[in-house]
This record gives sequence, structure tokens and C-alpha cells, in this order.
Amino acid sequence: MDWEEGFQGSLSNVFIAQGDGTDHAFELASGSRIFWPGNQTARGVVTNVTVGFAGHTPGFTDAPLKLKEGTDAYFENKEILGYIGQACNDTFSAIGSSSTAYTGNVFNTMEYDCTRIIDNTSYITLPPSASATGFSIASFWNTPPPRYE
Repeated sequence: MDWEEGFQGSLSNVFIAQGDGTDHAFELASGSRIFWPGNQTARGVVTNVTVGFAGHTPGFTDAPLKLKEGTDAYFENKEILGYIGQACNDTFSAIGSSSTAYTGNVFNTMEYDCTRIIDNTSYITLPPSASATGFSIASFWNTPPPRYE
């Protein structure tokens, strides 16, 4: 999943299988300096997500979460599984909830088996792992259809 250029939407009921040697499962940025000039911040809401490592060696792929270039996000009910011994996140240039309308924690109800990286230069820090259900068939079929305005 890759967003940039001032993304302001939401994603719900997402399943991602990440294989050996692949890029980040979530690579989130505020914008392309070429196509989206200025300081537009990407602020996405991501709920009911399961990211699973489907390769053979977790150390031969990128961290599942890469939040960069001023992005901000809110994550709820997210599982990241199959990454034992791999870093979970790279949030070095993420800006986090201290500078946006989001209140409270940026990551809520997250379960993971990878290693959480605590980056004191970012406002976005993974919480300790806790039980989450992530994506499920039931959550997929019970989601209301999109509204078009």
C-alpha cells in the first residue's frame, strides 16, 4: 500500500501478503516533491488490516511499515505476523498526531511479532503488541458500501 500526494482518505479491510525481497507493505508519504509542491500532509485512516509475511526469510524484505516524508496516519485493529527477527517499522520522518487533528494514539489495537523500533525523533511510535483481529472475512462483508458525493 503506497500513498502520497496529500492522501486524505481511509482504507478498511485490507490483507497484504509480503514476500521475500519485497518493498514495504505500507509505504506512506505526504507527497511527491515534483507533482505535489508545498507541505501538504497525508492523513489516512487505516482499519482492520492483516499484513502477513509469505516469504521464506523475513530478514530479506523491507520492514512492513515505512512512514515517511511528513505523513500522518491513524491505525486501528492491525495485525503484522510472520516477521520474527525483522524490524516492524521505519517512522523516522513521520510527523504523528502531535501536529494534526488526530487525538490520542496513532496506533490502536495492534498485534505483531516483529521488533518494534522506538524512534525518539518521530511522533509516531508503535505501542507494545496487543491482541488484534485484523482483516477478516466477516469485517469485509459487513462493511457498508462507499458513499459517493
